Order: sequence, then C-alpha cells, then structure tokens
Amino acid sequence: MFERLHGASTVSFHLGAETCSIDLDLSPARLPAEALAAAEAAANQLVWRDLRVDARERSPEEMAALPLRKDAVKGARIVVVSGARDGQAEVEDASPCGGTHPRRTGEVGAIAVGRAQKWGAGTRVEFVCGARVLAGLHRAEERLARASAALRCAPAELPEAAAKLAEEGQARRKEVDRLVEALAAAEAERIDGSRPGTAPLAARIEGLLGTAAGLRAVAQALSGRGRVALVGGIEGERANLCFTRPRGPGPHLGEVLREAAAALGGKGGGSADLAQGSGPAVERLDEALAAAAARVSGE
Repeated sequence: MFERLHGASTVSFHLGAETCSIDLDLSPARLPAEALAAAEAAANQLVWRDLRVDARERSPEEMAALPLRKDAVKGARIVVVSGARDGQAEVEDASPCGGTHPRRTGEVGAIAVGRAQKWGAGTRVEFVCGARVLAGLHRAEERLARASAALRCAPAELPEAAAKLAEEGQARRKEVDRLVEALAAAEAERIDGSRPGTAPLAARIEGLLGTAAGLRAVAQALSGRGRVALVGGIEGERANLCFTRPRGPGPHLGEVLREAAAALGGKGGGSADLAQGSGPAVERLDEALAAAAARVSGE
C-alpha cells in the first residue's frame, strides 16, 4: 500500500519480539502522518476483505502472467493475494517470498502503524498486527489513565492539560532565570566589594548559585564589572567550576579550568575568557580554586 499510494517501495523488513518494521525508499518528509494513516487504512481494508493468500512455487508461465511487485531473485515461490472485485477475480498483490504466510488475509486481524523515523536515506515504519494491536491499545489506555490521573483531567482533555502545564513550566523557568540573574548580580556586587583591586576573585558559592547555571551567572556578572572570576560550588555529589574574565588579553581560562577540573577528578574547558567544568572530588574544591587563582595571578 505504501508503494501503491505513495510510490514508496519496501527495501527490507524486520520481525521483532514486540513490533515489526519495514524500510521504505522514501524520506520521512514525503511520508507525513496522513500518508501513514492512508496506507494503514488501505492495508486494513485488504485484511478485512479476507482475501485468499496462495504461497507456492510457480512455473515460468505463471510468473509471467502475474503483476509481480518485485522480480524473483531466489527461487520461484510467489505469494499471491487475490479476491473478487465487481464479480471479477483480481490479484491484489504478488511478490516473491519464502516466508510463512496466513491462508487468508483475515487471519492478520488488524494492522496498526506506529512511529516512522529517518533510516538512512529512507524511512523505517514500525507496525503491529493481530493480537499485538489489542495489547498495544491496552498499554496506551493504561498510560493515558496514569497521565490523566497525574494531571487530574479526563483522558480526552489530556492534550490541552499537557500543553497548559508545559506553558506554565516555561513561564516558571523564565521567572527562575530572572531571579537567579538578580541574585547573581547581588552576589557579584558583594564579592567585588569585599575584595577591591584587580586581583583575580576566587570564591566558593553556596546554595542555589552553586549550580552550573548559577555559577555562570555570578562569574559573568563579575567579569562585567571588569574582574577575573574563578568561582566554584557544590551541586549534589559534584563540584562545579566557572571561570570568566573581560575579553581581551589575559590568561587562557579554558586551559586553567581544565587543570582545575582534573584536580576534581573531572573534565572541563572553554574559551580564553569563559570556561566551565565539574568533577566528583567535592572535598578538593577550595584547593582547586586556590591553585587556579595562583596560576592566573602568576601570568
């Protein structure tokens, strides 16, 4: 049906423990959701017509009379799906195959197309059939019920509820970012005021600002005030680092941070004026900051 409706030929197929798939020689961009639905519906119509499936060896004369979907390369076993349309016998599909087949299409029960994803230059389409369709439906219903219960809405209202939750979450993240930025500016002002001069500022930041994002906000606020900032903090079981300085001549902080992160048993790096990293040796954070400050002061 993909070939008949969309000109997409099957180049390979896979039988899996949970799903099956076919690989088509057409890109996903040319197989949107409506194309998948159309092929699924047409295939199911053939299933439900309960057509005869005849899989056997054919003579050269028989093969020549059949509308083969692809040439027989190994042997002459041809699977023919046929039925009556308007009182006339009609071959719906004829293809070489040495595999196992039902005697009639009705034995398939139903076909449900799942996801389609890019696979090489073409598309891999997953599907289930038979009892797996019913099992998949039950799993989907169970997931919908759990999601609906979590969002306290009816299953039919789930898309709108999820969209609203995502929108609210995005708004909250923006508000948190704004608060972190304001808190970082205040912390940068405090650190800068407590250590006047031009020496590099090495500081351990506690609490919310000790995260990777919080440290970056503080460090950039300090470099915006013309200072070299070497800040660190602890988040869970890792120590975070962020080093910044005003643009222009000066030490390469990416190299300095790489050494500091290595002292923490981790990795990191970046550009000359902005670098970040982390490591699990949280007990060595103060030592790593002091060593970084000594190196920067000596350059």
